[in-house]
Amino acid sequence: MFEGGGKRTGSSRSRGPAFAAVVGAGALLGAIVAAAPASAIIGGVDATEEYEFMAALFDDKGAHMCGGALVDEEWVLTAGHCTFPEEITVRVGSTDHTQGGSEREVVEVVEHPDYEVEDVSDDPDYELSEYLLWNDLALVRLDSPVEQTPIDLGEVSSVPDSAVRVLGWGMVDEFGEKDKPDMLQQLDTEVVDPERCAEMDPESDLCSEHPTDEAQACITDSGGPLIRGEEGDWELVGVVSRDGDFDESPLCVGPMVFTDPVAHADWITSTIGDETSAKTPEPVPAKGVGHVRGADDHRPSDFERG
Repeated sequence: MFEGGGKRTGSSRSRGPAFAAVVGAGALLGAIVAAAPASAIIGGVDATEEYEFMAALFDDKGAHMCGGALVDEEWVLTAGHCTFPEEITVRVGSTDHTQGGSEREVVEVVEHPDYEVEDVSDDPDYELSEYLLWNDLALVRLDSPVEQTPIDLGEVSSVPDSAVRVLGWGMVDEFGEKDKPDMLQQLDTEVVDPERCAEMDPESDLCSEHPTDEAQACITDSGGPLIRGEEGDWELVGVVSRDGDFDESPLCVGPMVFTDPVAHADWITSTIGDETSAKTPEPVPAKGVGHVRGADDHRPSDFERG
């Protein structure tokens, strides 16, 4: 589908052994994405607006892998765990991720300085999870500006009972038995009490759950936007990150953890405004902790389908 792709030229931090080992096995995205918003978003509907800020990320084989949001004419905000391919291509501004909009190569990846993936597979307290995610954000810089209008960051974080909408092209059912959609999906849902999500940091994450408990984001919705507002006037309040449920409930339904971009606004704006800051980061201890289902729950083939 795409020719070539941009290579990583900068990153906010080096990746630890646990991350490298998992990526080497091709399983991290599968393990983490299982905790993200819907694909044809389970329970969602076809997009009713253009959402020109919406971005689709593709790996070096041209397979759709994640979503993102245009936050500047040449920067897209996505999840940290979505940026492991050496080459990434982005399509911005089309509700059909196979055509239209603007295609760009990624020339720089800037992970949040506190982004971390911790292997807890040997910890008996995490029988249903093998990894913990901290500060799951990354900015990717496009090889040239696009004409689409970026989405603004929310001025304040969303609170429980806030109405929100999640967007994505991920799986439409928990078991991958249906083809992923080409058309962008949307799901109206709500922010809920942080206690509904296991081991999230309420200062940097949001918890969302659909009232029916039967709809949510899913595999390859990771990195996609959680938005608040009304038609034609949306603001970005969340980024799809991970599953919020330690129970053996069906995959991709139930509570979901979203990284809160409002809580990380200083990092986002400073990175966009000063490219050099991305290349000389000063790592600090991570605070946010999240849950991801075990890598064995999903195989790479689940996520390599376009």
